[in-house]
Amino acid sequence: MIDKSMYNWKEQLLSSVSFGVPAAALFRALLFRCLPGWTLQATNRLFFGLLIGGGLFLSLGLFRWKRGSWTATVSVLLPLGLFTALSYADAFPWLLRGSLIAAAALSAVYAVLLLSRKIPGHMQRLCFRIYKNRCYRCLCFFSSALTIGLTAVMAVMLVHCLFGASLLTASVQPLTGSAVQAQTAEDEASALFREDKWETLSVHQKLDALQVIANSERSYFGLPHELNVTAGNLEENVYGFYQDSTHTIQISLAHLASDPAREVLRTLYHEAYHAYQHRLADQYNALSPEEQKLRLYARAAYYADELRHYQDGTEDFLSYYTQYCERDSRTYADNSVEYFYAVLDDGDALSQDETAGQEEVILSEEQRQQLEKIKEKLARMIVEYQYPRS
Repeated sequence: MIDKSMYNWKEQLLSSVSFGVPAAALFRALLFRCLPGWTLQATNRLFFGLLIGGGLFLSLGLFRWKRGSWTATVSVLLPLGLFTALSYADAFPWLLRGSLIAAAALSAVYAVLLLSRKIPGHMQRLCFRIYKNRCYRCLCFFSSALTIGLTAVMAVMLVHCLFGASLLTASVQPLTGSAVQAQTAEDEASALFREDKWETLSVHQKLDALQVIANSERSYFGLPHELNVTAGNLEENVYGFYQDSTHTIQISLAHLASDPAREVLRTLYHEAYHAYQHRLADQYNALSPEEQKLRLYARAAYYADELRHYQDGTEDFLSYYTQYCERDSRTYADNSVEYFYAVLDDGDALSQDETAGQEEVILSEEQRQQLEKIKEKLARMIVEYQYPRS
């Protein structure tokens, strides 16, 4: 094999390390995520195994006759790209498959052109060595092509992260239209949240289903703006957050990919209620001091104050957890999830019992009176909860 190296092995290793350390740090900060179903410890072992083991193999093994700045770069980017392909296979399947297919197709064309070249007659005795060299060149070309394809995917993801965009957005459009349209779409999407169905959905399909529910929540709260549902890499134990400046609910990609439908739906309801709290706070802040004293705005006063001095839990988790805006969001989310699945289960029961008589769903006068008493009691409890006495 002809040695066309520009570096010796020490220079190659030094070049790979000097580029690899900042590249790995940037990747860990912005793109790193646990593989679906893997623990953080197991994912870390794979990450560093690919980065160190793969880098050494490429730098000192595969590229030992082509050492230089490009191969040193490939020795870092290819392991990172392979880790990206493994960890984001559920989120970007077609993008990653496309880069693999493109690299394989280009390499196949290159191999056909190279291997089909005729060997001059005076070099026939070196036929085996020539074909060996050509196969080596094909392997190096495939490594480079695959690196370029995977790096392009990582670059797109990095641009999204650096400029504050989410990794995934729903293909379902956020709505600001009629309540009927939003409710109809929710009714059609409800079946997707059955656990047996939810497990079969792709990450994109789950995100689309959540956007449908968010459209219904926007209509229910009467928000003057849309709710955009996205997914991205969030800190461990952070399932989602609401960003009011862009009206965006961002769901943790790991939470969306791995957790039950009920828990993901609870996160969406929780964050949607935060959007409602922001609008209540805006209305309260626009009032005159005299109007702000009305008991009607007691809850909004709490929200306005807490959202101005929001505790995110990084320093004091208890202060975050006991805020009115968080307590009320948790309560609303829990109640909404229970109601959602109660309606879903009732719909299943009715569809399975089409022969049920009308008398089974008509209340007697005594039952109606009891129901009205229960409603009045619940209404008083809600008022007392929402407007506590100082």
